[in-house]
Amino acid sequence: MQRFGRDSKWLGDEIGITIVLHTWGQNLSQHLHVHCVVSGGALAPDGRWIPAKRGFFFPVRALSVVFRIAIGNERPLGCENGEVRFRYQHYAHANKTKVMRLAIEEFIRRFLLHMLPKGLMRIGHYGLLANRHRTEHLAACRVALDAPTPAPAEPETVEAFLSRVLGAAVNRCPHYGQGSCARSERCPPPAHPSAMAA
Repeated sequence: MQRFGRDSKWLGDEIGITIVLHTWGQNLSQHLHVHCVVSGGALAPDGRWIPAKRGFFFPVRALSVVFRIAIGNERPLGCENGEVRFRYQHYAHANKTKVMRLAIEEFIRRFLLHMLPKGLMRIGHYGLLANRHRTEHLAACRVALDAPTPAPAEPETVEAFLSRVLGAAVNRCPHYGQGSCARSERCPPPAHPSAMAA
């Protein structure tokens, strides 16, 4: 894509790319694919912004698909008699919502298919968005586009982050579906077996 963006036939300069690896289908089966979010133009060496042609890159609405997780809190329906029930969208039936039942072992097996090996990143940034020069590139893009510098982001708590990403309050009472849970006690980690033997 970077070579494509640098080609003078198209934009002729550096574009920004975020690539997100997805490993799942709606039914938690393994379905390896990537989603790419590409800047709507390129930054020229002289600091000019070169906009893409209208409709050239993917629309912003694709962003809602990119940062999903394998299965959000709203999809599981229950676990009874050794089976897990969860909602999924059936691609072959016009994305109609259906319910799948899987044995607990199979549900866990499918879920673990999407745990990435150590060192493999799910999200990568390239071109203008590459980590090494991202701050300088974004500052140059703002100058070229006459865009304001955003206010520094407020630190986000783990609970707030998970609630935003999962689309549901993580501290909501799982039994009643309302109110909030609070930690009343912290249990120490179990002793290592070798320490217990000594």
